[in-house]
Amino acid sequence: MEVYIETFSVRSTINNLCITLDPIIKKNNNKLVVNVDNEIQAMSYDITKLRQNLFNLLGNAAKFSEGKEILNDVSLDKKLGADPIFFSRLLIVAPSQPQGL
Repeated sequence: MEVYIETFSVRSTINNLCITLDPIIKKNNNKLVVNVDNEIQAMSYDITKLRQNLFNLLGNAAKFSEGKEILNDVSLDKKLGADPIFFSRLLIVAPSQPQGL
């Protein structure tokens, strides 16, 4: 399997992915909430592989959940040395309920 490294905007890539996933998310009355760390600008990686992995992760979360909030946090982990590591954390929770009812 070949890897094609290119530099791209993480935020733009994830925003475009959210647009693509919107019909899948809405099909089961789910809501997608994505938080991208402001420190993340661009990264060099195989954009096609990244998109496919995130699409599979979020798409499966949407397909096998109903009426849930799918929370995806994208951040950097700088603990392991000079080169930060990009990672995505996924949570599936019941929607937030209004307080005071």
